[in-house]
Amino acid sequence: MSSGSAADVTSLIVPDAVVQAAPVSFDLPKTLQKVSDLTRDAAASAARLVTLTAELDKRELLRARYDFDPVGHYSRSDVFQLLVDEPPKSILQRVA
Repeated sequence: MSSGSAADVTSLIVPDAVVQAAPVSFDLPKTLQKVSDLTRDAAASAARLVTLTAELDKRELLRARYDFDPVGHYSRSDVFQLLVDEPPKSILQRVA
C-alpha cells in the first residue's frame, strides 16, 4: 500500500449495506426468502458487501416450547386416528 493520496484511500472503499430484519416466526423458508429479498435489494442499490444482523428474543423461544405438544392430542384416539393401508397396490389398472 502506498503512503499518501486520497485516490489510494477511495479505491479501498466498498459500498456496503447493513440489513436488520426480524425473522418470520416459525417459518424458515419464508425467513430465508426475506433475507434473499433484502440482500437482493441492497445489491441493487450498489452495495457490494451486505451485513445481516438479527435479534433473538429468548422469550419467544420459551413461548414456542409451550406450543410444542409432543404427545398431547396425538395420543388421544377420540381426536387423532392414523390408518395405514398396508396391502401392496398395483401401479397400473386395467380399465374396461
